[in-house]
Amino acid sequence: MAALRGRLWEFGRVLRARGVQTPPPGPPPIPRRGGVHRGVPLCGAAAAPRLRPVPPPAPLLPHAVGLDPPTRVANGNRRITELRRIRGDIWALEKELREFVGQRVGKQPLTQVNELSGTLRLKGHVDNEVRAWLLLKGF
Repeated sequence: MAALRGRLWEFGRVLRARGVQTPPPGPPPIPRRGGVHRGVPLCGAAAAPRLRPVPPPAPLLPHAVGLDPPTRVANGNRRITELRRIRGDIWALEKELREFVGQRVGKQPLTQVNELSGTLRLKGHVDNEVRAWLLLKGF
């Protein structure tokens, strides 16, 4: 134990003799990594080439304008029709859509409203009825 204490004392003495190193005067050097040289990003012929070309823009499909509500299958054969990106009074939309679909199908569908994400889900395969309602309202 005494030998260990002596070695620790010796190690501490060496550290105190070296002292704390001070950084050199002046501003710190700018790191030179790929694409950045003296703080200015490279562009044009000096820039690294792209690994793959930029894909063309997606074509405008009917569901992009809201005429084709997506239907997802959940847990086997349970179908859920979902309207997304709803702005405005989502509760009035839900009430009116539930009444319209209920008259066409014969029973009131179960609905789920999410105000934060602006989505309305209807239980069942009722996308034809929702599409008819959207066309009737002029969407």
